[in-house]
Amino acid sequence: MAQYKWTTTEIRAKAEKLLARMTLEEKAGQMTQYDWGSNPINPDTGLSQRDHISKQIAEGKVGSVFNLSGAAEANSLQQLILDKTANGIPLLIGRDVIHGYRTIFPIPLAQASAWNPELAGRTAAASSREAQADGVAWVFAPMIDVARDPRWGRIAESIGEDPYLASAYAKAWVEGAQTDDGPGLATASCPKHFAAYGLAEAGRDYNTVDLSDRVLREVILPPFREAVESGALSIMASFNEINGIPACANRYLLTTILREEWGFEGIVVSDYNAVRELITHGVAADEEEACLLSINAGLDMDMSSGIYVRYLPKLVREGKVDERLVDEAVLRILAVKLKLGLFEKPFVTVSEYATDRSLPADHLTLARQSARESIVLLRNERETLPLSKMASSIAVIGPLADSVQDPLGCWSFDGRPDDVVSLLEGIRLSVESHRKIHYARGCDVESDSDAGLAEALEIASQADVVVLALGETYLMSGEAAVVRVWICPAAKEG
Repeated sequence: MAQYKWTTTEIRAKAEKLLARMTLEEKAGQMTQYDWGSNPINPDTGLSQRDHISKQIAEGKVGSVFNLSGAAEANSLQQLILDKTANGIPLLIGRDVIHGYRTIFPIPLAQASAWNPELAGRTAAASSREAQADGVAWVFAPMIDVARDPRWGRIAESIGEDPYLASAYAKAWVEGAQTDDGPGLATASCPKHFAAYGLAEAGRDYNTVDLSDRVLREVILPPFREAVESGALSIMASFNEINGIPACANRYLLTTILREEWGFEGIVVSDYNAVRELITHGVAADEEEACLLSINAGLDMDMSSGIYVRYLPKLVREGKVDERLVDEAVLRILAVKLKLGLFEKPFVTVSEYATDRSLPADHLTLARQSARESIVLLRNERETLPLSKMASSIAVIGPLADSVQDPLGCWSFDGRPDDVVSLLEGIRLSVESHRKIHYARGCDVESDSDAGLAEALEIASQADVVVLALGETYLMSGEAAVVRVWICPAAKEG
């Protein structure tokens, strides 16, 4: 048996014992994950989303939630499970932890620029420890889509265009995220998005993907195989279709390759609402058919839509779905929960990595190291860098110079601007007090106005050194964003 096989005989026996006590509805519940962070009111029931989820948790019809906001909420829901259900199977609580939790590290594309997978593994471990301190046991990372179109907004989350480098980072990130801190692993990693999401046509998010099997196997799949062989406990199936078949209904991807060829034993979870989106893709007529296609393809858990818990029991009783498919999916989910030690330790206890008051000092040191190694210097004409401490005046110019939000980057849900030192403030803190620091915003990032240009030119003319802070805001990259080209007014005028 390969080294990355982790479902031991003991774990399998415990999972089977639990499975034998479960009703069909409870099995479908284990295969259901809900978004706790979204809380709209359902006009049909009058219940808020969280009230609905809580009710289903108490009935044993939820296996996982994501987007909680802290240890208190996590403990409260785990207590609800123990108090109200006979089997007391803990929730698997997930979160997008792309490049840090409370301590924010450089975006993955920047970390890839360091050419240091070992360092990325350490940032992943730090992120997992902070997430675990808030009750998160499942991190939706790393994002290992090979991406070759710079227009694609989510290229910021990727390792870039090279499958070899992406594979090296996939291994380090998975092993780091799943650091063994006891009684089980710190968290389960969830490499995403399986597969070819990064090759969306024209760089448009969620767009179709058309590629040969050779490109699929030689470019797209190697990082995922490396993640599997490194022990990843889960994989996220993507939104997109490949050659006309959406990933969540793609048996070739989820079963033939992932299970039969690679021997993957972990959970396959859909991306957000991707099962319902089989209707949008045009391959399912309704939610019931979307459910049928997904379970038969090899999808273990439905994220967000609730389609599995609503339709799987019915489809099994009608003989349209073999209950053995359901049982195997549930066994995989239970095995991950056992591997994580959630049965022994369902509640969050006080941790040295809790970030409710301050950031761990060792994580701050790691963030600084990662930031330094991620810097890319294209050229250093006239040996301008490092800046001379003898400069009597420095002009800091640009719309991003005084920002404490934008340096966090996209996908930094739990990072706080209060923890950020802006470029302007950092320069002020670094130079001697008698040096003059001048600042001008110059313009807005997305503006054709040249109203601030004169002020910027004035302070530039008076300074020994000019530091320009230009680039994207944190909203200009990421999911559903298309990278835009911006031309400043001065450039327009030649």
